[in-house]
Amino acid sequence: MNKTTLFLFTSLMIICRISVSFPFDNNLEIKETNYSYGYISYEKKYYVIFKDKYFTKHVDEDSWSEQKITYNDYDLNEYFGLSMHELNNEKILLQNGGGPVYKLSNDSLYRIDRSRWHKTQNRSYTYVQNDTLFNLGGYGYFNNFDKILYFDNKTLEWYKYNSKNDLYDNASNDFLIFHDRKEEEIFYFGGKFDVTPQNIEKENLQYSIMKFSASNKRWDKVGNLDFSFSNKRNYIYDYHQSILKRSFNFFDENYLYLLIFNELYTFDFKNNSFTISDFSLDNINTLNKIIYNPDYKELMYITSFTSENYPEVIIQKIDDFLPKDFKEKHYIYSTSNSGWNKDYSLIKV
Repeated sequence: MNKTTLFLFTSLMIICRISVSFPFDNNLEIKETNYSYGYISYEKKYYVIFKDKYFTKHVDEDSWSEQKITYNDYDLNEYFGLSMHELNNEKILLQNGGGPVYKLSNDSLYRIDRSRWHKTQNRSYTYVQNDTLFNLGGYGYFNNFDKILYFDNKTLEWYKYNSKNDLYDNASNDFLIFHDRKEEEIFYFGGKFDVTPQNIEKENLQYSIMKFSASNKRWDKVGNLDFSFSNKRNYIYDYHQSILKRSFNFFDENYLYLLIFNELYTFDFKNNSFTISDFSLDNINTLNKIIYNPDYKELMYITSFTSENYPEVIIQKIDDFLPKDFKEKHYIYSTSNSGWNKDYSLIKV
């Protein structure tokens, strides 16, 4: 082998090595429609998962890294229906509808549960508490699910949580959730009782504020949404065009945030109030979920698809994402002895 050939061979090897290890841009492009994403606290990494690969980004790094998936046990091909959680320092994904639980480990995505895809908990609220995975509410087969299930880490099956009561007639679908993890309380409200696609009348909407206490293992009604002092009701469920009006919602340690058109509703359950702010953020897919990172107070969201650009994954500080002031302020709910009958409108923080 002469020197020229050796030089070309060596140069080619270097180029190949660089092409494999070259980092992706800070904003990862999404070139497929079927994917899931989330944040794993114990690794301090963001994840975007596809069928044959996934991407990760550490909070202290600017670039994304790619990992191939060589073994994939997930055959439903609905990655958008997977919610990502961390359980006992493992990366867990739960199928929308209830049942199947998957584990992502190195180059493999495989199923670990011994249950079935029962499809009675569509659009439920899933969360981890005390090293246990829970699944609250949802709907399926024309019924609202009024119970909380938990995943047993030993038997790998789902069981009804032994709470003192259930939601019963207060169970709705398309409900909103604020989870106060410090106090171990879950506020549940809004949505509709009917599960059919027909137009929904006002009397079929959920106006009760329910609260679940993990320490007491029971649901209690804390009040009713009362529109005698606030005429803002489209956050509950717009009974004509709900999909067009209610967009993303997410919560941090203190507030629940909900976007309705170009207005951001911020709910403060500790002080029983919510504010309305003008909100405009170009090029955000408002129907995709927003992931909150409690460790670094950051948000992960997806931009919109355009004829010129693929959607991108954006990581942004929550303080830079949220508006700085508000134009209205109202009570969330009233109780029978509250005596509230006054205007509670402010203009600015």
